[in-house]
Amino acid sequence: GKGPIFPMALSLLRLRVDAEEDRKAQKADSPSGGQEGETGVRMVEVEVDLNKGIDCSVPTRPEAPEVAKDSKNSRQAQAFCLPCAIVEPVKLGGWTGRVSHGSSVNVDVLHLCPHGNGTHSECIGHITKRPFALNEIQYWKSGRLLLGNLITICPVPFGSTKEIYNEKSQETDWVITKKALVSAIKRPDRCQALMIRTISASGSSVVPATPDERRQHKWSGTNPPYFTKECAEFIGSMKRLRTLLVDLPSVDREDDGGTLITHRAVFKLKSGVEVDSSCDASRLI
Repeated sequence: GKGPIFPMALSLLRLRVDAEEDRKAQKADSPSGGQEGETGVRMVEVEVDLNKGIDCSVPTRPEAPEVAKDSKNSRQAQAFCLPCAIVEPVKLGGWTGRVSHGSSVNVDVLHLCPHGNGTHSECIGHITKRPFALNEIQYWKSGRLLLGNLITICPVPFGSTKEIYNEKSQETDWVITKKALVSAIKRPDRCQALMIRTISASGSSVVPATPDERRQHKWSGTNPPYFTKECAEFIGSMKRLRTLLVDLPSVDREDDGGTLITHRAVFKLKSGVEVDSSCDASRLI
């Protein structure tokens, strides 16, 4: 990056870990062996250089209307057939908010739809009647940093797995399976933030190969890879998971008939049951 992400260079994070569950792994987890207090909670110190953060986002890049609407010239990401992000000057009567048009200042109007224009975060309010905001999510309110687990997964053809999704699935779809996820995560019981990076199988181009390609990829109508039902349920069972980050437009099939299997599993949302707003998900990273 061009500057520090946080004003401090180094930070010691003290992580609370259930002592009873992790006592056997104490020595492996911490050079100091960890400490146990009277509360039975073990503390582990982790040194983090906050000046060396990595920006993994796909930025929203608003363009002039004539450029944004031209798929050949537009250089922004786009998904779900949603409108591209547009920027244009404010026009009031004969006044135009552009210095190049004679104004003393530039004043813009932005039109964007985060779900289709770049990296965005969702909470349970994305699929419930009651409006929920990210700042209502428990860990967002706490302002805590989370330990992330970055894994790389290669989607496989739906027809090559015994795992399921719904009646919309086709054998030629590409999916992320529970089998692949389980083999990639070392300790799912400790995972607080799961980051999933996808790569294409040899000889295929299921997902963009480079960061630059991802930043301007047009996903609409391509039926990007999605999670199987078994994979979704496994993620939903991860008790310490607080955020899920993926580099795909969605965790569900582009046209899934409205079932939103993975969304519901991640948000722990079941019909007739009180919602659990402890987890959120980010797309297109």
